[in-house]
Formats: sequence, structure tokens, C-alpha cells
Amino acid sequence: MYIPRPAKLLFTVDDGWNRYLEKHGDSVSQWTQLAVERMLACGTCAMGVRRYCCALPGFT
Repeated sequence: MYIPRPAKLLFTVDDGWNRYLEKHGDSVSQWTQLAVERMLACGTCAMGVRRYCCALPGFT
């Protein structure tokens, strides 16, 4: 079972980051937005992660 990193959860639960940007996006610098977007992409296929899993049925 995959469990996201705790810091990532703060930004993704209830779409928190996107909701924050809707309200306060004009006060968030481009560098901050870039850093958060890269942090959120970390550990995904977009950033080159490899995922290994068992080939046996019922095991993940």
C-alpha cells in the first residue's frame, strides 16, 4: 500500500493547495508555486519514479 509523504498530504487533502491558490493565488510568488508543484510531483511518474510490485495475485 502506498502512503503519501506527510508534507504532501497537507497540500492534497481536500484539494487544499488548489483551493488556497483560488483564494490567495495573487499573493503567492511564482517561485513558491513552482516549489510546491515540484514537491507535489515528486514520487510520481512525471518526475521519473519507478514502481515495483509483486507479480503474485493479491500482493501489492
